[in-house]
Amino acid sequence: MDFRITEEQELMVQAIEEAMTRENLEPYFQDCDKNHTHPEKWWEILKELGCFSMFLPEEAEGEDGEPGGGEGAVTMFLVMEALGRCGAPIYLFWDHVKADALLENGTKEQIDKFMPLFFKGNGAFAQGFSEPTAGTELSSNTILTTYTRRNGKVYINGHKHFISGAQDNDYCLTLAKNSENPEQLTLWFVPTNVPGCKKEPMEKMGLNMENVNDIWFDDVEIEESDMFSFEGNGLMATSKGFDYERLIDAFNAYGQALCAYEDACRYANQRIVKGQEIGRLQLIQNHIMEMTMKIEAMRNMLLHYAWNKDNNCLTRAEASIAKQFCSESANDIADHALQVMGGIGYCGSRVSRIYRDLRITRISGGTGEIQTVIASRQVLKKYKWRIFAMKNILVCIKQVPDTTEIRIDPVKKTLIREGVPSIVNPFDAYALELAARIKDKEPGTKITLVSMGPPQAENALRECLAVGGDKAYLVSGREFGGSDTLATSYILSCAIKKLEELEGKFDIIFCGKQAIDGDTAQVGPEIAEHIGLPQVTYAIEAEAEEDRLVIKKEVEAGFEKVAVSYPCLITVTKPSFDPRFPTIKSKMAAKKAEINVLAYADLEAGMDNERIGLKGSPTKVKKTFTPEVKTSGVKINEPTSEEGAEKLFAILCEDKVF
Repeated sequence: MDFRITEEQELMVQAIEEAMTRENLEPYFQDCDKNHTHPEKWWEILKELGCFSMFLPEEAEGEDGEPGGGEGAVTMFLVMEALGRCGAPIYLFWDHVKADALLENGTKEQIDKFMPLFFKGNGAFAQGFSEPTAGTELSSNTILTTYTRRNGKVYINGHKHFISGAQDNDYCLTLAKNSENPEQLTLWFVPTNVPGCKKEPMEKMGLNMENVNDIWFDDVEIEESDMFSFEGNGLMATSKGFDYERLIDAFNAYGQALCAYEDACRYANQRIVKGQEIGRLQLIQNHIMEMTMKIEAMRNMLLHYAWNKDNNCLTRAEASIAKQFCSESANDIADHALQVMGGIGYCGSRVSRIYRDLRITRISGGTGEIQTVIASRQVLKKYKWRIFAMKNILVCIKQVPDTTEIRIDPVKKTLIREGVPSIVNPFDAYALELAARIKDKEPGTKITLVSMGPPQAENALRECLAVGGDKAYLVSGREFGGSDTLATSYILSCAIKKLEELEGKFDIIFCGKQAIDGDTAQVGPEIAEHIGLPQVTYAIEAEAEEDRLVIKKEVEAGFEKVAVSYPCLITVTKPSFDPRFPTIKSKMAAKKAEINVLAYADLEAGMDNERIGLKGSPTKVKKTFTPEVKTSGVKINEPTSEEGAEKLFAILCEDKVF
């Protein structure tokens, strides 16, 4: 991880700090806080600096076709740090996180309507999730707001509570349940400046520059086109943004705490008591030290987690840890700062404002108690995994001819194998990738490879050793020649029993769904039947838990998630990701690795000779041929169907079809 600030980031931070210093906005912030008004002057400065478009996704577009800046979380942290240091109300600066959900789930019309508003720094829409009965827990049991369909329209009824920014937005993305099917929670864009909708600002102890509202809906009429995502997907449509939102909450807590910390340090150097600066007093130094340790810890943690976010590896536990630690630490820092500054800090300083504003960070976005539950569950699960989840995995590999090079001898009617390159069966490569991903999460997991074929199949095994395999076995012998899928699966099942004597019981056996040279998709399921294992086919994702494997599998209607107990056999189809590439180091190691050969003699004792080779292969190939190239047909395009039928009949008669 490289946390060094880039030249562009450094210039950005400098521009922000120079603008904030030049404008001397602190008296203005005090007035806005006192009068409970939005800091429009500061907002215009942010707009001029490009801070609103900067963090929007690159695929987002403004009114003039301007793309989003695509800046990541690390840059976001640095910007919020710079703004926070200057005493700005950075709790207002987070609206852009809604843009990702809008792009992913919104219709074209919704994106065109709301996305340009993000570029201007305007409130695109408020988010109406929480209710008097639903804050931390959002479910069909706690959400009382409903939607009802009547006469081709949709009607919203209910009460939303503690909704940020509702006064400045004409729409509220409202979570409601189906009045006829309460289990369906759905999101709707509901207008808030229409008859039937009432907004009232809520009194609060801090966040005076942001409006927080109660909203009541009384038969507010909307259209089906106002649905966000699809029906019943109300919670999932925005859930991806929760972790990033919690990380930004942590950025906000840190930025405000940094301002309080630096103000307290400056005051400790300036305030004279009994002829010396109070910063020389050990009791004041204790406060300074406590604040310094927390500031340093927060900054290092947030840079780390921001880097993880930019590299798509931020976990839910990390987001909750960041929010919990930073909200608690920031509140402690504000308290220490206030204590250092005494009456000066309490009476109208920005530290007193920060003290008030920070208190909500322990509540909003999920209370500290909830973050503790989320993070601790993930942590305990991780160590539960370390104890129980080190898996012993077998991956079945086949070397196949590259189907793009397959030719058939026109005389002998057999495959021409000379000069045809061989490759690892692609579906087996996907199976290995799923196994490797399990190993990534728990390095103690062992992956054994097995292949059946001629000696040159060692090449395929070495390729697989280079991308995750630990040990490889080749089942090879003339006795196995001519085996069809039934005989092959039987031989492999015998080999697997032998391997379990050598390598231990396998928790998971992965196979590709089919080999591209035969496309039968039979060997994997047949192995499962021979050994007596539960099987799941057409897997695209696999997550190993303590006592089961959770599979996302492809089905005709889309996807299903199923769980299967160990031991089990899984066949894998093409997932959404590609297999990893080997490194130079891993390729060199694979080249030197020993390929263990299991010959007929090694398996003979537990094998029925009538079930192997040609004897055990009921499948008979009667003919192999190259399909004739079809000629183009005749297009019938007559003015009427009757005339078309007559022409078709004439052609059929001419070709003597009848």
